[in-house]
Amino acid sequence: MRLVLREFKKRYGSEKAYGEPFKTLIETIISQKNTDVSTAKVAKNLFSVADTPKSLAALPLKRMQRILRPAGTWKHKAAYIHKVSGIILNQYKGRVPKERQKLIDLPGVGPKTADIVLMYGHGVPSIAVDTHVNRIPRRLGLVPANAKLHDVKETLERLTPRNEWYAVNYGFVSFGQEVCRAVNPRCISCPFLRFCPFGKERVKRLKIQR
Repeated sequence: MRLVLREFKKRYGSEKAYGEPFKTLIETIISQKNTDVSTAKVAKNLFSVADTPKSLAALPLKRMQRILRPAGTWKHKAAYIHKVSGIILNQYKGRVPKERQKLIDLPGVGPKTADIVLMYGHGVPSIAVDTHVNRIPRRLGLVPANAKLHDVKETLERLTPRNEWYAVNYGFVSFGQEVCRAVNPRCISCPFLRFCPFGKERVKRLKIQR
């Protein structure tokens, strides 16, 4: 894990970037079962109309649905965002809670979304297991192939110091987008190839096919 973390810091640096907690929460709900490009576009369109708990809670549901339509499962997401905005406004006085369980209790918010809000919204260390963070440690053999999501999270948090969790989380996400992709991963040029079981096997198969 130390070699992985060292590579991530070399590639992506050590600087931490945080967003506004409420916008981070809403954008993460939009991102569910959606691409990064589509999420960014839809979130931008939504926030140009309403970007606070009060304004989103007051936004007519049908209008919100129209804006969210490109993001997929738009009816569910619109309902979640509408309800979440009202709860944040009325129950938490417009402030997104910092407690993980309180976040998970919000409509449409699961462990991954809660951890993303904590890490990238509040700056509270908490590794969020998204598709990249779930995929790459399995390929590298850091966790068993049949590990559950909470096992992946617990293992990564146990293997790295708490003050490095941001670098681990951001590193896996970025590396998964660039190199260790779900489809057509760039194993041949991967810096982890020499100790990656998945990469070694894939490169071996590619050579046989040639």
